[in-house]
Amino acid sequence: MTTRNRKTIAFMTAVLLTASGCSGVGSGISGEEEILLDMPVDDGFEALVDEPLEEIMLETSTTSQYEESVSEADSSAAASAEIILPKEEGKILRILCRNEDVKNAFEGMYGTENLPEGISVEFTVDINLTSDYEYADYLSGMTGSGGTNPVDIFVTEPDYMYSQINSELTLPLSEVGFAEEDTADMFGYTIELGTSKEGVLKAVSWQAEPGVFAYRRDIAEEVFGNSSPDYIAELMAQDYSLAAESLAEKGFYITGSTAETYRVYAQNKTYPWIDKNGGITVDAALKQWAEDMLSDVRNGFNPNYGLWTFEWCETFYGENNVFGIYLPVWGTEGVIENGGSESGIWGICSPIKPYYWGGNFLCVSADTDNPVLCGEVLKALTCNSEAMGKYVLESEDYFCNSRNAMKKIADGYYSEFFSQNTYEVYLEEAEKISAAYRTEADTELDNNYTYVMQNYINDYASYEDCEAEVLESWK
Repeated sequence: MTTRNRKTIAFMTAVLLTASGCSGVGSGISGEEEILLDMPVDDGFEALVDEPLEEIMLETSTTSQYEESVSEADSSAAASAEIILPKEEGKILRILCRNEDVKNAFEGMYGTENLPEGISVEFTVDINLTSDYEYADYLSGMTGSGGTNPVDIFVTEPDYMYSQINSELTLPLSEVGFAEEDTADMFGYTIELGTSKEGVLKAVSWQAEPGVFAYRRDIAEEVFGNSSPDYIAELMAQDYSLAAESLAEKGFYITGSTAETYRVYAQNKTYPWIDKNGGITVDAALKQWAEDMLSDVRNGFNPNYGLWTFEWCETFYGENNVFGIYLPVWGTEGVIENGGSESGIWGICSPIKPYYWGGNFLCVSADTDNPVLCGEVLKALTCNSEAMGKYVLESEDYFCNSRNAMKKIADGYYSEFFSQNTYEVYLEEAEKISAAYRTEADTELDNNYTYVMQNYINDYASYEDCEAEVLESWK
């Protein structure tokens, strides 16, 4: 199978062409907004450019292009069985989202032609929101209020959905027809992310976003004389300091941002930030991140660009002296590969520890007046392996939350751009990820920890003082 043609992401291009819209930080971080870890890819780039602020109401009523591109048999597989709605169900299925990802998925895997007679779908896409915090607040205001135009389904993300699935704003998916066997083909970490602290499944995703280490093969050949994924993965895991020193001697940084590496450590901790009694714990993995990043910056192995700054974004593209970058599938397939030959000669390999980054999750609002239809739509988008696999091949959703679909795609796949079977790496990593030890406080504490610890990493303050500031801020 050859590599699919894909469009370059417009927002990344805008970032790189509009230097004035991003502030570089050199070896220091000058503002909290540059270190935030919870910015999703689509809106991360959107936040860096000036966009008109508006709310768009999109009502779909035409046959989806995806439906026209598959056979009648495939259409039957993608669509649900005929739905008989109780009389009290609403006539409009309202879906609240932050971009058009779910609209595209709906059209690609379900289609308006499969809606029950007399039912229409309405997507509310609010691009007037430039941060996860604003969108989370917006969701809270739009759900739980009842009224004559209730939200039925809303899109959320791992970095801020934990409070939503642990509230009365969301319905248990068992109440809209989900059973345990419906999630059997999903990657385990996505089920963990969508499950409340009471063990109730309240969110599912059609996507999975396993993280990898993307590296420059041309630099690897120059410095190490070997650019194979297995060699680089073992070198990074077993001889990181030697690799970093060897790169530095040739004028290269091993990575470009200390914040970029944080997820690799934080998602492999052994204690939650907040225990069941409300106590706070700084896990050893987080302390190790701070120590390792201090060493990298001191030794000139990492320039410490701020996350989402112009300098960091440039490490995806063009001529630069950064060896590698920790990215999930949206970054490798959707950004680096779309950069084409100008972004260098690339490969991907397993990271030093498994991690994830991003992904859209679907929740059913407790306000819904369409519970039966909500369940059918969620199943069509997240439980239909055949439809999900076809959608991966025909869209810019590069990796779906179906083991069976991705195994079929990976079988015999070869990426000409990366010179390897990238899907084998993604599959292997997706199975390793754990989303254990999550708490409602994670996003706030993770952001504060990475921000405050820049003073330690840049040798401005002691670790003890920085940790004390983090703990004090939580009181």
